[in-house]
Amino acid sequence: MNRKPFFVAIALALLATGCATTAAPPAGLAGTSWRIATIDGARAAEGSMLAFTANSLSASAGCNRLGGTYSVAGGKLTAGPLAATRMYCDGRMEHEEALGTLLQGGATISMEGGRLALEGTGHRLVAVRQP
Repeated sequence: MNRKPFFVAIALALLATGCATTAAPPAGLAGTSWRIATIDGARAAEGSMLAFTANSLSASAGCNRLGGTYSVAGGKLTAGPLAATRMYCDGRMEHEEALGTLLQGGATISMEGGRLALEGTGHRLVAVRQP
């Protein structure tokens, strides 16, 4: 009995498995949670947050919740499609709209010293990493 073809088949299967590509978590965001400190230079409402898994995010500017997929390419974060609750919260809607626009519009990402900044589409967000 010649075992050579068996070992060749196993080796090829292992080689093919090792060469398979999987999507890497985007830019170190996977598994992180952030408290949004400011949106467009103004203090964010209590409860404003961003959280990332390997391929989805959840966010809030203190009223409604947003959630959906995201990707990072060329230093830009793009989210969407996003699902969102649609409640009216007096005094918070400007930040709600800015957050959704920023996430879906292709925001430039910068992370330094436990701070995350997203900027684009005329908006800027600064967040602090949570444990």
